[in-house]
Parts: sequence; C-alpha cells; structure tokens
Amino acid sequence: MSTQAEGLRGAPRLLAVIGAPGARGLLVARTLGSLPVGMVPLGIILLLRASGRSYALAGIADGAYALGLAAMQPLLGRLIDRVGMGRVLAPLALVFPGVLVAVALAGSNRAPAAVTVGLALGCGATLPPLGACMRSLWPTLISSPALRPTAFAIDAVLQELAFVLGPPLLALLVTVESPRVALFAAAGAGGVGASVFAARARSRHVPTRRASGALRSAGVRRLLLMSAVLGGSFGATEVAMPAFCEHHGARASAGLILAALARGSACGGAIFGARAPRVPVPRRLLVALCAYGLLLVPLLAASSIPLMAALAFLAGMPIAPVFAGTYLLLDRFSVAGAATETFAWNTTCTFAGASIGTALGGALIAPGTYRAAIALAVGLGLACLALVGGYAHGTELD
Repeated sequence: MSTQAEGLRGAPRLLAVIGAPGARGLLVARTLGSLPVGMVPLGIILLLRASGRSYALAGIADGAYALGLAAMQPLLGRLIDRVGMGRVLAPLALVFPGVLVAVALAGSNRAPAAVTVGLALGCGATLPPLGACMRSLWPTLISSPALRPTAFAIDAVLQELAFVLGPPLLALLVTVESPRVALFAAAGAGGVGASVFAARARSRHVPTRRASGALRSAGVRRLLLMSAVLGGSFGATEVAMPAFCEHHGARASAGLILAALARGSACGGAIFGARAPRVPVPRRLLVALCAYGLLLVPLLAASSIPLMAALAFLAGMPIAPVFAGTYLLLDRFSVAGAATETFAWNTTCTFAGASIGTALGGALIAPGTYRAAIALAVGLGLACLALVGGYAHGTELD
C-alpha cells in the first residue's frame, strides 16, 4: 500500500486521502465546525458597533475572545488526550454555541461592558479544538506514511477555508439580517460541526491518560517558537493592509486583500498536496518558509489595491505548505499520547504571535507608513528559517 501510495500524483493522490475510511465525514464536520474561527472576531466588532458601542470596547471584547481561545486550547487538548475526544467535544458542542448566543444577545441589548467582555472571553475559551483533533487523528486515518504530507496539506487548506468563507458569509448575513443573526448562524455551525465530529471521532481516538505534557519535547518547543514568530508575521501583514488601503482611499478593501492571501494559501496547499514529496520534510519546510518571506518583499512596492491583492495571492501560496510541513514535524516530535495537546499549543502560539505582530505592526504604522509593518512581516517570516535550519541539516532535536 505504501509503495502504491508513493506513485500517486495529482487528483488521485488527494482523493486517496479524502476517501480514506472515516476521513470524509470528519473533514466535512471539521470544516463546518471551524467556520466560527473566521466569523466570530469580525462579528463581535460589527455587533457592538451596530448597537452604538465604541471601537475601544469592541477591541477589548475581541481581544478577550482571542485570549480565551489562546489560553484554553492547550488545556482542552491535554484533556482530550487523557479522556477522549467524544467526552470533551460533546459538551463543548453545546457550551460554545450557548455562550456565543449569549454574546450576541448581550451585545445587541447593550449589556454592561464587563458582561460583554466576560462572555467574549468565555466564548473563546470554549471553542472546540477541531483543528488540533483532526491533525492528531490523521495517523490513524492514513496508514501509509507516504500520504501523510498530503493529509496535512489538505488540513492546512481547510484551515484557510475558515478565513476564506467565514468573513464573506458573515458579511452576507449582516447585510441581509443583522450582526446578531450572523453570530447565531456561527453558533449553529460550530455546534453542529463539533457534535458530528465528536460522534465520528469517538471510536477512533484512544485516550492515554498520560501525566506528561507536550512541551517535554525539545523539537516541539522549537517548532512552537517558529509558529509564534510566523504568527507575528501574519499579524503584521494583517494590520498593514487596512493602512495600505486607507492610503489608497478604500480602507474596506483590506478584507479583499486578506482574502486573496488566504485563497493563495489554499491554492498552494492543494498544489503541494497533489505532489508526491521527493525531499525530506524539514527541507520542504525550509523552502516554503524562504518562499513566503521573499514573496512578501514585492508587497513593499505595491502601487494599487488590485496589484496588492495579486501580490498577496502569490505571497499566500507558500503558507499552507508551511503549515503542512510544521504539522508533519510536530507529529514526528510529539510526546507519545500528547498529540492533540501538541497541535493545540501550535494554535495558541500562532494566535499569540499574531497578536504581538499586530501590536508591533500598528506601532510602526503610527509614526511611519504601512511599509514598516510589511517590512516587519518580511523580517519575521525570514527569521523562521533560523529556527528550522537545524532540522534541514540533520541536527533534529528529540
């Protein structure tokens, strides 16, 4: 089977992964359940602004949501490793939608600021870690190691779909109905997706009840640091785009540019997943990181919004391959029995890095121009090379 898998190329290779027993249902559930990741942050801001609340409160509530998510994902991942996916995801499939509905009701009814922020914090804290769960299940779904790079590439593409589909869907619902209804829809998608995922994953995940944690692995720690630095690059890019579009008289177009970045990532992941790897994983990751850093450089010279969108699409193409390579190495270096926690830590580090990158990028924009934030993104992207160079040259940490 492994030899046969190695010979697959293009669509047959992708279909071999998607068609693996049990994979399709989990992928659909994960995609549906991950829509809130792309909908909730913008939805909270639009909800509070529509009810006449300040941008300051909207920013604090959004930050509280991100803080809750970043703080709880590793803890939820460790709990899943110890007691099983079904026993953790099933309650979260009820609690998360309930808290998100409470956020929507509190925000639209001008509840006290402390209540709104507290509910936003709880919403992030109860988000089901479906991405981490899916990544920890791939080795049980795909028996051939030759197909795992494709599996993780597909996973990275689905991750980008949350950011490609979520914001436009939210915008449509806000336009047709209201921000509150849009958040209700996000709650429904998250609850249904997590419920179906929990039911399908219950029999495939065996808890280990290990006392040790994911951070015992030096290899994992180095990769998590790389993910934090990479997240900083993403955050700096994200804050640079509104400034660039405002400079060109259309701040709202920033969403289109960021969507182009995500679409480029999805396309890059599909292309990467369809190919049979011929070089070791660390070298592929190194090449993808180098391509990402270098493809950000032309963004410094963009002279119009359409050109920036095109350049962002190209710069996004290596992102999903970077994620796929990172997931493969995290799987390789993870402590036995701590795979879900390992991938959950990666989510936390990426989000935390993005928050710091956004703050630093914004501070650079204030006295200078948007180019300073893009330059920061380039620098952080290329800095990741130093953190994975040892793997590529055979000095892997264990």
